[in-house]
Amino acid sequence: AGNELFSYGSVAKAGPRLHPGCGQLLNMNCTMLLIPVLRPLLALFNMRISWLRGRSLAFYIPVHKNFKFHRAVAWWIFLVLMNPSGYASLFPVTKAYITGIVIVMCTILMYAAAQEDVKRDHFETFWISHHFGAIYMFCLLLHGPNFYKWALVPLVLYTLERIFRGRSRFGSANQKARPSPSTSQA
Repeated sequence: AGNELFSYGSVAKAGPRLHPGCGQLLNMNCTMLLIPVLRPLLALFNMRISWLRGRSLAFYIPVHKNFKFHRAVAWWIFLVLMNPSGYASLFPVTKAYITGIVIVMCTILMYAAAQEDVKRDHFETFWISHHFGAIYMFCLLLHGPNFYKWALVPLVLYTLERIFRGRSRFGSANQKARPSPSTSQA
């Protein structure tokens, strides 16, 4: 009788009460996941708070630790996604079921490729797996009815940042190719 709290039946009964809370945590955390990787926003924020360096408030806003924050938020997402209440009622095949499976699969793929040894030894695997983040976000937009409210601004900023980064990478037609100092002949 003491183990009923952790039985399948108790998890299945608690599932409908836990789903909305886990969904809202997922909405917030997935939005927060994008913010630390927005380079222009970080640069602007870093310029605006550069006067804080060496003061006590800089300790609470560590802009230079954006990837640590990104990883911490990612682990919270993993914990929310892997809660057992979410899988106690997976039997009916619905749009939420299918997008939920895709979200979990993208999460597992990105987490597996984000381990330090994989990043160090096979960076391309890490880089390519993180492109599944676009599929992940698209499925979240379809999966959760309120996700767009949370993600609209960060997704628009991230999309614009990627477009401008792509343009700057390819440059304009007016730029001339110059040999690097190491390849120029003496």
